[in-house]
Amino acid sequence: MTGAQINAPDAVHLGLADRCIASHHRDALLQQLTDARWGAGENTDANGVVNRIMRELEQTSQPVFAELEAPVYQHSPLIRELMDHDSVEQLSPPLRR
Repeated sequence: MTGAQINAPDAVHLGLADRCIASHHRDALLQQLTDARWGAGENTDANGVVNRIMRELEQTSQPVFAELEAPVYQHSPLIRELMDHDSVEQLSPPLRR
């Protein structure tokens, strides 16, 4: 409803993504998933294997995302205040257009 573009931190905030992983980790992600031991011992839980790999890559990606602004997150109290109504008619006039 805001028409704003979002980046990775905003996508996580909005529930559209689970993790922020820098794009330069793509090849490492694919390699680690390929090399993972699937179905052996402690690695029998596929979700756990994927989460471990993603968690590690997310941690190494933190510097990339630490500098990014998250405008939707920063303005979420105002967005909630403006949009938290029971009907379109209750929105302020500029928002109804």
